[in-house]
Parts: sequence; C-alpha cells; structure tokens
Amino acid sequence: MGQDGAQPAQREIITVITNVPGPGQPLYGMGRRVLEIIPYVPIATTVRTGISIFSYCGNVTFGITGDFTANPDLDVLAQGIDHGVYELLMAAKRRRRRAAAKRQQAATRQ
Repeated sequence: MGQDGAQPAQREIITVITNVPGPGQPLYGMGRRVLEIIPYVPIATTVRTGISIFSYCGNVTFGITGDFTANPDLDVLAQGIDHGVYELLMAAKRRRRRAAAKRQQAATRQ
C-alpha cells in the first residue's frame, strides 16, 4: 500500500485464468458434430501464462498457453492441474461410495 493507504495501481498482469461454461448439447459445423473444443487464452502485452477451463457436452477441457521463455516449467503446471483433477475425482468417488453405503445401511434397517 502507498503511504496514503491507497492500493498502488497494478502495473502488469502476468497470468490470466478463465472458466467458461460451454454448451451442454452438441454443436455442429458444416453438418459434422464438434467433438472437442480446445480453450485458448492469447498471450499479449504482459500476459505470460493463460489457463482456460471450458466445458462442452459434459466434458471439461483445460488449455494452457504460455511464454516458454518466461515460464520454462509449464509442464509442471500442466502436471499439477492433472494431479489436482485426479485428486478431485478420487474424492468424489469416495464420497459416492460412502453415500451408497449409508443408503444401503438405511435400507437394511427397515
């Protein structure tokens, strides 16, 4: 903060992350079904890394755009995202199993 308590003006934006909900129904172009949409954040001015998340027809796709000179370890970022999504999926499976077991216990008590 500045001496007067005001926030200093932001000088640079180096990373952009966006989550765009896409259509839940299939899209068609030239009579053909669109199978996948790859999200993209352009690199311009001071933006050095872009992460985009896009859903389409029940699937979620991550796109990473980066300036390799400024971020030589973009693969580590991609692996971290992959690992985090895996952890979320495993946590969801455990929760579903616990809920199913509780339902089964409740049904056997009746």
